[in-house]
Amino acid sequence: MKRIIAVLTSCLTLISYTSGIIPYTEKPMVSIAESQMFEDWEYEVVDGSVTLIKYNGDPDYTTQFNIELPTEINGLRVTNIDVDAFSNKRQSWCRLTIPENSDCILPDGLLKNREIGQIYYGDFEFRYYSTSSGDYLSVGSWLKKVTQQSYPPDILEEVTTSPLSADTRAVKDTAAPAVQNIEMYDVTVPGNVCGYPVKEIDSDVFSSAVNLGKLTLPDSITSIRRIFLNNSSVTEVNIPKNVSFIPDYCFQNTPRLQKVTFHDDIIVVSKTAFQNSAFKLPEEYYDENAAAAQYSGRKTVGDWIIYFNKNSDTVTAAFWQYIGSAEVLVIPSEVDGIKITAKSIQNILSENETVKEIIFDEDVNYFPKISSSVLEKITLPNSVEKVDFLVNCTALKSIVLPPSVREFSGIGGCSALEELVILSDEINISGMPF
Repeated sequence: MKRIIAVLTSCLTLISYTSGIIPYTEKPMVSIAESQMFEDWEYEVVDGSVTLIKYNGDPDYTTQFNIELPTEINGLRVTNIDVDAFSNKRQSWCRLTIPENSDCILPDGLLKNREIGQIYYGDFEFRYYSTSSGDYLSVGSWLKKVTQQSYPPDILEEVTTSPLSADTRAVKDTAAPAVQNIEMYDVTVPGNVCGYPVKEIDSDVFSSAVNLGKLTLPDSITSIRRIFLNNSSVTEVNIPKNVSFIPDYCFQNTPRLQKVTFHDDIIVVSKTAFQNSAFKLPEEYYDENAAAAQYSGRKTVGDWIIYFNKNSDTVTAAFWQYIGSAEVLVIPSEVDGIKITAKSIQNILSENETVKEIIFDEDVNYFPKISSSVLEKITLPNSVEKVDFLVNCTALKSIVLPPSVREFSGIGGCSALEELVILSDEINISGMPF
């Protein structure tokens, strides 16, 4: 028994003396990233990739106005940049060049806080915008653009009636001798640059470009502008699926344009969009009353010209003008399946000489702007709460206001008014309606 105890005691003594060399395996060893320098950049290596921590170049950017992001350092890809990477700079803005093969994602706040004035990526210069619906980039210029004066009218007519072949990639001697021997480009606009969506293109980016061939636009683009491609040599272009309006004159004077790819959700194509173009607008899109801007437009729907406005993903519709010839006009709540959701922005009876009486559908809850020299009577439904634009209706004799109307203002020039029926027990009458 004593021998057993002695052996155990010896073993415990041996363990106690050797315990310092037994590895501790419960917690793995972690390597901590250390800040390092590469040219003017301070960086760290995290999980096998590089994060740029701070730019330590000239803080006034007098000699380094253009800052280029590295794509890799010591064989490791640059994937991130700290939001405070440009906190040392003192000037209000600078230009940031991002190589096309860059994997770097620009963090939220980097552009907003440090006012990076321009971003160069590929053949484009981008500008940064911050909105309540999110931050995005707009194409500010195409760096390969070559311009000349607009095509002469006589030459334009010749080229338009006898379109050039897109395969030749050259302009006829008689058409535009000034652009001979210029290298032509098929251009693709990127939809995303380092994590920021490209949503807009400034109006003069491709306007008057005489070295532009096929133009491919990403679906991230939400609008195009007036004079977008006018006086250019563009041969083919697609309309991105998020673009709802094709504005006035945006493809005007495009003698080589042969193909335009539309989509089903276009709301308005302006009647002047393809003025003096080799491309002929399909009949289904043509409308003599159509006009459009970047996010709005109007077109003929039944006996009405309807005005559309797009805010983010919401599209509202309002009356612009009644173009029918009825004597009794019913103000509808919808036209050909289009719900009227906004108040009219101009006189709906402009140029009309037939409407003598106006009544409303029962669920209409607004009063449109009305001015007329022939209108004699108006009867409103018990859903309209405010009448605030009724002017110079010199033949108007009778108005019936239901109990729902609580405000009566903006009225004037109705010199023939004989009867005003007010059914509400409480109404605010302001201005000089009588």
